[in-house]
Amino acid sequence: MISTVTNDAKRQFIARFLEEYPNQPKEVVWFLNYLLSPLGQLDRVHFTLDETGYQHTATIEVESTVAPFLYRKNKLVTTEVERAFHGLRLLEDEPLYIECRFPGREWDLAYAAVYEEDYALKCEDEQNYNRVISEEMLRSLERQQDEQRLLQLIDESLDDHDYERFVMLQKQYTRLKGDD
Repeated sequence: MISTVTNDAKRQFIARFLEEYPNQPKEVVWFLNYLLSPLGQLDRVHFTLDETGYQHTATIEVESTVAPFLYRKNKLVTTEVERAFHGLRLLEDEPLYIECRFPGREWDLAYAAVYEEDYALKCEDEQNYNRVISEEMLRSLERQQDEQRLLQLIDESLDDHDYERFVMLQKQYTRLKGDD
């Protein structure tokens, strides 16, 4: 992904974040300070609004007392900041997506200036999930249309006093409803 956010903007956001939320666990502060250093590889770090679906992520949550930091690499999920540090250093060609969760994030202009999404890198599982949901919605809409069409035909058969057609359509409607 070619980043549209400059490293300078990322540095400014991280510095402001550390200033506004100084009570982070020392490991989280250490990791963010590492990102500010010349070795921090900020060109591979991307801030996101939702880390779901990316293969290599870190989540920093200001108000969490249980897990203020979560690191994910594929199926590995850990609260160990050291893993994120080593992951960033060892996986030199892979981007790290960081989601910062803090009060008022939705209206924070500094965060809005640095967050970016790369939908092409969302994991295959999420893409498959979205495809399955779309297909299910389409099937549901088709079923609703079939039900409406059958109900209209049933009404017409009653208006025409066509008992045989009514019974046939009623059976089709019952089968269709039984498939739900």
